[in-house]
Amino acid sequence: MKRYEIVRDENAEEPEILTRITYSKRSRYVLGNTTDAPSAESIVIPVFVYVHSGAMIRAAHSFYELGPPFTDRFDAGYSGMAWIDREQARKCLGVKKLTVKDRRKLEEIIKNDVKTFSSWLEGECYGFKIFDGEDEIDSCYGFYGYDDAVNAAKELI
Repeated sequence: MKRYEIVRDENAEEPEILTRITYSKRSRYVLGNTTDAPSAESIVIPVFVYVHSGAMIRAAHSFYELGPPFTDRFDAGYSGMAWIDREQARKCLGVKKLTVKDRRKLEEIIKNDVKTFSSWLEGECYGFKIFDGEDEIDSCYGFYGYDDAVNAAKELI
């Protein structure tokens, strides 16, 4: 009988994401993947951080949108911006002109990219092994987030 086992990916590399996460030099929380500044043409969402025995970042238009723990006034705050430049966004979506619907889609991409980066930052990186009886017959690593690893393993059983 086939079964799967979820394991931590101790060698996970920084995820390749479309979004650039810029940290503000004025912020006490320096978390991100670049110090570049977005252009006026970029699609930008603020990034907030919660630091308490680890670090978690999320992109949202307001920290109230995120709720606890990001509303904690001592351990949370503004960290910087997550952004995609307009040209890169057009290439990603395969369009010549960005519509309001495209912008909403890009904002979701940005939020998901920041969440993926945060999973890596938090060490929430997994892989799975597939067994047939006691024999390992397959494995795969590089999932950012436990649920993604479980869903991929279930597809193979």
